[in-house]
Amino acid sequence: MKKLVPYLGILFLAFLSVSFFHCQHPQEEIDKEKTRIVLVNPHVRYLKSFIYLIENKIIDIPNLELTSVIYTKANHDYDNLTKFVEKGDYSYIYIKKTDGYLDKDDLFQENSCSRYFYDIFKNSDGILFLGGDDLSPSTYNQKTSLLTNTTNPHRHYFELSFLFHLLGGSQNNDFKPYLEENPEYVVYGFCLGAQTMNVATGGTLCQDIPSRIYGLEYFEDALNLDKDLQHSSYQRKLPPVENLMLDCFHRIKLTGDQFFINNLKLNPEDQPLVCSSHHQALDDLGKGLRVIATSVDDKVIEAVAHQKYKNVLGVQFHPEFSQLYNPGGGKFKPTPDDAELISVHEFLTRQNGLSFHKKFWSYFSKLFSEEKELMNKVVSE
Repeated sequence: MKKLVPYLGILFLAFLSVSFFHCQHPQEEIDKEKTRIVLVNPHVRYLKSFIYLIENKIIDIPNLELTSVIYTKANHDYDNLTKFVEKGDYSYIYIKKTDGYLDKDDLFQENSCSRYFYDIFKNSDGILFLGGDDLSPSTYNQKTSLLTNTTNPHRHYFELSFLFHLLGGSQNNDFKPYLEENPEYVVYGFCLGAQTMNVATGGTLCQDIPSRIYGLEYFEDALNLDKDLQHSSYQRKLPPVENLMLDCFHRIKLTGDQFFINNLKLNPEDQPLVCSSHHQALDDLGKGLRVIATSVDDKVIEAVAHQKYKNVLGVQFHPEFSQLYNPGGGKFKPTPDDAELISVHEFLTRQNGLSFHKKFWSYFSKLFSEEKELMNKVVSE
């Protein structure tokens, strides 16, 4: 009997671990009529944007539940998120902490966060990766430029590993990505989210667009570029900046891939105006990704889709910002030379850019209704 005690102890601990994890997210109790979308490491301002999009039917998904997944090692403002949700009484929003230790050497394999990744995947219909600061170049085996600004590596480790688990990557071709179980699962990345998607699948980044692509060192010279070649608000680095818009707008070029043309019903010659705020860009493509939009001069990748998983999309711009759609938003000057103060929404409307953004979210919303219809059909059969 004494020989059995250690083994019984191990089995008991394993049972407790599985039971605790299972009790947190009991799959058998999931309401199949709900559509569950996950936001990864959002700040309050991001959550506010998505609340606006949902409550104003820009994102129009019936029975939607929104879960904010927070990685505890990322020094994230969990308490403020919780207080914001509780104060607003948002019954469709949940906040979930996840734990586990990661470093750059165990991101692209099974690790201490794998069970969390899988559980989130199995208990949701889609996931969104959001904007933020620069990825550490060590994660894609490059030295760090003096222009790279990495402030939260633990957040990046978590999101890189999560996207690798979802999509796989050239770093570990033996790993079976989760989307093999559900190829219809929706994965979207915005700005940093798109860059993280590329690195997670084995790609690299251009660490600074003005210096690396255009050979420029100074903001004044970057401002002399054509507006459609400016990807960040360089003017905000120079006085005067009072009442100046935070982000910049430029047009993108659709590729012959037809993703936007087919799914958003655009014309091949369309060049949608997008809201942009980044100085880095995708460089070598990750495994399975393909380019679906570029800058108008073809030098900067603006959007990628997956060759195998049709609902995986990464865009370098920001269609999720609520000010794009809010007529009552704050008013700013598009440039220091402008006398008139206008809202971001009004600026986008005058430039005929609002339609693309609404089509973007209409297509996104449709993905989930089609998935539910497909699931119901399979169940009924």
